[in-house]
Amino acid sequence: MVRLYLVLLAASLLTAEIGGADAPWELEPPRGKAISPTQIELHWNEPTYPNGILKPYNVTCYVEKRGNTSIRVSTKDNTTTTITVSSLQPDTAYRCYVEAATYPPQGQDPQRYTTRSEPSSPIWTKPATELIYNSPNILGKT
Repeated sequence: MVRLYLVLLAASLLTAEIGGADAPWELEPPRGKAISPTQIELHWNEPTYPNGILKPYNVTCYVEKRGNTSIRVSTKDNTTTTITVSSLQPDTAYRCYVEAATYPPQGQDPQRYTTRSEPSSPIWTKPATELIYNSPNILGKT
């Protein structure tokens, strides 16, 4: 009887460690800056309460006036809290949000274990003129 109890206790601890907690919470909006006319760099903090083992983060950036145009990227692991978003339009304001998720128990809806931050303040990409001025051919370099 004692062995059965220990096996059940170990199984419940393993379930709590791997998944089955809840969605992370207190995830702040990302902060960012333009690094080129087509790229922005974003930073964010880990959730205050991860509530389990985190999956890699998903980041979505969109043009506010064209809400259906968005770019989604993922981090390589669950400890990376900085990412560069590319393929953006020059001189355009983007809003971005971060999604953090824990591993759900088998058979559970993964959305229940996902949290989305509020959108960031607008982050403007640099003007397209920087593409021209920084071109090696314009500067006489090959």
